[in-house]
Amino acid sequence: MENRKVLTKDVQVIENKVVITESVETRMNHNQLELKLRDVNMQKIRVKEQNNRLVEDYNKLLQEEVELNGLIDQLNVGDGVTEL
Repeated sequence: MENRKVLTKDVQVIENKVVITESVETRMNHNQLELKLRDVNMQKIRVKEQNNRLVEDYNKLLQEEVELNGLIDQLNVGDGVTEL
């Protein structure tokens, strides 16, 4: 586990809010850094997978939008409705 030590801490009340400012020292050994790096890489993979799913969903919505606009255009032409 990381060795964290608060070096300084300042607490202020500003406009009905508490503002806490801390200066923290963190010490990690080689193994801890490796574990942290592994966690970061796993987070990157999860975010990339999530992004791919979002892009797929977005593209499906674009396709559906085009289909719906096409159907609306067909109905407008069939009803003799003209757009301005």
